[in-house]
Amino acid sequence: MNTACCGLECANCDAYIAYKNDDLELKKKLAKTWNELSGENLTTEEVFCEGCKSSNRPGKCANCQVRSCCASKEIETCAQCEDFPCAEIEEIMEIFPAAKEALQGKNKKD
Repeated sequence: MNTACCGLECANCDAYIAYKNDDLELKKKLAKTWNELSGENLTTEEVFCEGCKSSNRPGKCANCQVRSCCASKEIETCAQCEDFPCAEIEEIMEIFPAAKEALQGKNKKD
C-alpha cells in the first residue's frame, strides 16, 4: 500500500479515490469540505490526488511541510525521523487518527 509521508494510506484517502475513480460527487463533497476548512475556493477540477510522493499535488498539499521535511531528511515517512513526533506531525495526527496509528506502528525507537 502507498503510504504518504504523514502516515495516511493513499487507498483510504477520499481525494485519491475520487481522482482515481473520476467520482464527481465525491469531488464536489471534498471541494465543499476543503473550502469550509481552508477558506479557499477550490473547484471540483482542483480536487485530485495522485499520491503524496507525486509531483502533481492539489492545494495545500503542493506545499506540504511534512513532505518537504521528509524529502530533506531523505526518509519515506515521519516514522523514520529521529525527531518523531514533532509539532508539525502532531497536528496532522490529531486530525487523522489513522495516520497517527500507522506512524506509531512503524516508529521503533526502543
